[in-house]
Amino acid sequence: MRVPRQQALLGAFVVSAFVLSACSLGSLESASPAATSPAAVSAAPEAAAAAVEIAGDFKIGDTGPGGGLVFYDAGAVQPWGRYLEAAPAKWLRGDDTSDLYCDEFEEAVELTVAEAIEAGVAGAGEKSELLNHCSRFVFEGDDPKQQWCGGPELNNWNWDVTGTKETVGAGAANTELIAAACGAGAANAARAYDGGGKTDWFLPSKDELNALYEQRDTVGGFGADFYWSSSQYDAINAWNQYFPAGDQYNYNEFTGRENPPAYGIRPVRAF
Repeated sequence: MRVPRQQALLGAFVVSAFVLSACSLGSLESASPAATSPAAVSAAPEAAAAAVEIAGDFKIGDTGPGGGLVFYDAGAVQPWGRYLEAAPAKWLRGDDTSDLYCDEFEEAVELTVAEAIEAGVAGAGEKSELLNHCSRFVFEGDDPKQQWCGGPELNNWNWDVTGTKETVGAGAANTELIAAACGAGAANAARAYDGGGKTDWFLPSKDELNALYEQRDTVGGFGADFYWSSSQYDAINAWNQYFPAGDQYNYNEFTGRENPPAYGIRPVRAF
């Protein structure tokens, strides 16, 4: 069952005034974007083939039906569609009144996206002080950051989300698996985006994320940072990509409650 949209945005975004602690690349196991991926931990259910209706042809860089930019063309209609579009730069709006939660402590503190951004810019006040306690959740550049999986309950911070895949076309199914297991996090935030009036946005799979990286200049707005994919590597690691260089890493999705990594999020959708 699809979780309510207000719950899907559990987690917190904070403007760039808060700085995420740098990750040591030496501790990461990397893989070239073109390298063969390791075998999946467990087989994911195949995405259900849907009736795909595509009105006309699209080129890379065209605006898609959801208002994003087309960054991938499979060349022919697949069970999942043919094209992938990415949410535009600054997809998280400063006037967004969607609920956010800071779950750093035992209780979840509710505020809105707009309040979070305003508090971070102001750098003072009660809400800003609350957000400062959640400083590892950083809003840097045009894309928000969150941990891969989390939630307001303490036992939601570490989930083994079995069944995700790495291939193009797997991101939507991966995102649903993650959303079913996690109270908040990167996939939930991507899933909650409704650009263009579409409600089928998702966190890209490992290979979809690499396709997005290859068209990063066309899509635009990416920070010099890591971005999450929806593909889990093992019980405590998920694939992500370092956009300044293109390397992909199977870095920890969870490194302990005091230091879960928060990486960039860019929703995509298929059509």
